[in-house]
Amino acid sequence: ISLLSLRTLSSRLPNKKFFQAPTEVARPPTPPFREMAVQTDYRESEAQTDPYTPDYVIPSGKPEPDILALLPFTWGNGLPAGAHEVYLIEKAQARREAEAALPPVVDGETFNQRVQFFAQCQLEDWMEREEEIKRLQEQRVAVLREALTQRDGSMETALVERLETIRQLKFSARDATVQKIQQRRVKALRKLAEARKAPQTGTHVSRDVINEYYNYGSKVYAPLPRDGQLPDRGADQFQVRTSFLDTLEGIEMLHRSIPASLFNPSTKRPGPPVLRTQTSRIQAKVDAHIKMMEASIRSEKQTLGASAGGGTTKRHLTTTAPASPKVK
Repeated sequence: ISLLSLRTLSSRLPNKKFFQAPTEVARPPTPPFREMAVQTDYRESEAQTDPYTPDYVIPSGKPEPDILALLPFTWGNGLPAGAHEVYLIEKAQARREAEAALPPVVDGETFNQRVQFFAQCQLEDWMEREEEIKRLQEQRVAVLREALTQRDGSMETALVERLETIRQLKFSARDATVQKIQQRRVKALRKLAEARKAPQTGTHVSRDVINEYYNYGSKVYAPLPRDGQLPDRGADQFQVRTSFLDTLEGIEMLHRSIPASLFNPSTKRPGPPVLRTQTSRIQAKVDAHIKMMEASIRSEKQTLGASAGGGTTKRHLTTTAPASPKVK
């Protein structure tokens, strides 16, 4: 239908509406919270659940299906089936076939056959179980060895990294120290170059008064003429002015008035130095004591002789020499 025909039809029906809008239905209020479930095509492995295994019922008189041999296996524990699981399944099938081939129990011989068969099966199971335990132990030892090797490797790697970090830190500290020393060296060289370029007139040194008066060659005792100080200034006032120095007769008279001892000095050359030791000092002390005693005895004799010279009786004085001191 074209647009023109629609307009013609609507003009023919002026009192009726050709198009009617759908009536709005009251919508119930939306709850603030609601639960929604979404099933995606891809699921994370952590969210994967075990496959569902339904219950089974074996009809009476029917043999057990071979699929029941997989009943002990679960997902992650034998499933999906590997080489070992395939071996166990084939072994269970072979044992089921051998058990079905046994004769029925009708007498003692057939019973003994079944007992021997089951005993042999049990022995084989125990042997396989021991081998499996041994295999699991070997696997655990291998895993433990690998874990120890990995731990030692990680510890060695951490130690090497730590040593490398310490080495880098030491190298960085050394480079920083060398750089600081180089900067101080360059700064000192620049200061020295600037000091050499600048004139030395502006330098001021504090005065050491004690050293100046202690040193007799300092400016206090010997001032420099270039500093404006002349130590010989005014020395002519100390000049001797006399009439004796003007004529020859005056000089001869002055020469005769001077004592002759001033022209002939009596100086003696000192002797060689005498080294004094402790023994020589002790001996000198003993000699001095002896000389003192001799002088005392001589003066005593002279006194006694002078007093005995006026009488007729002669008295003999017996003197005893003192004991000589001993050197310890």
